[in-house]
Amino acid sequence: MLSVVVLLVAATAQAALVSHFAMNENTGTTTADSVAGNDGGTLTANVGWSTDTPDSSTSSLSFPGSGSGIATSYVSVTGSTPGTYVSPTSAFSVSVWFKADSIVGTAGKSIVTLPSSTGNAFQLFLGAISGSPGYDGICIGSAGSTFARLRTTDMTNPEATLGDNTWHNVIVSFDGVNATAASSYAIYLDDVSQTLGAASSYGGVNNSDLIIGGVTTRTDTNFNGLIDELKVYDTVIPEPATMSLLGIGGLLALVRRRRK
Repeated sequence: MLSVVVLLVAATAQAALVSHFAMNENTGTTTADSVAGNDGGTLTANVGWSTDTPDSSTSSLSFPGSGSGIATSYVSVTGSTPGTYVSPTSAFSVSVWFKADSIVGTAGKSIVTLPSSTGNAFQLFLGAISGSPGYDGICIGSAGSTFARLRTTDMTNPEATLGDNTWHNVIVSFDGVNATAASSYAIYLDDVSQTLGAASSYGGVNNSDLIIGGVTTRTDTNFNGLIDELKVYDTVIPEPATMSLLGIGGLLALVRRRRK
C-alpha cells in the first residue's frame, strides 16, 4: 500500500500573503501588487528598472540615492488596499531583497514604510551613519512609540556588510504580542538571525501610503541601489531555512511511502 503525505506548507504561507511586489515589469512608471485587491505602486521620475535580480526574475527597481540634483526618490502606493498593511496588535512579516551601493549618509536609507492601523507607520531601513551609531545596521520601528525602535547590533561595519553592492535578503517578523518590546521581533539577514538592540528616534513619515525606497518629504533617506521581491504577510512566516524550500508561492510536497 502506498500512502502519500502532502504538507501544504507553501499554500499556508501563500494564504497569509497580503502584498507582493515582484517588480517584474521592467518598463513603465508603475509596479503591480500581485495580490488580488491591492493597488500598484507609482514610480517617481528618478526611479528606474534593472535586469539585475537576485534570482531568475525579469527585473528589479533601481533607486538613485541622494546627491546633487536628485529629488525625493521612491515608489508610492497611494490609497492602497488594504489601507493599512500592518498592526501593532497583530502578527506580520516583511521579506525583501536589496542590493545597496552605499548606506552611509546623514540618515538611514529607507527600504519600505508600511502604513499601520494605529499610530505611526512601520519603517525598515539601513544605516551606517558617522556620529549616530544608534542607526547603524538594519533598523525597524516607528517615528513614535507605536512600534519598538530597534537595530541589529551584530555588525561592526554595517557599510561593509550591507552596502557592499551584493544582493541580500532581509526578513522581519513581529509576533503580535507586544509592539514596544524587542522580544516580539526577529530579523534575519540572508537566513541568519540577528541580535537586536535599541535604535535612535526616527523622523516622522506618511502613515497613509506604502512607500518603497525613500520617504515623501526628504532626499537624504533615498535608497541607493536595487530593491526586489517585497512581500508582506499577516503572520509570522516560517524560519528562513524553511522558506527557501518554498520558492515563490510553490507547493512543497513531502512524499512518504509505506509498504504493507
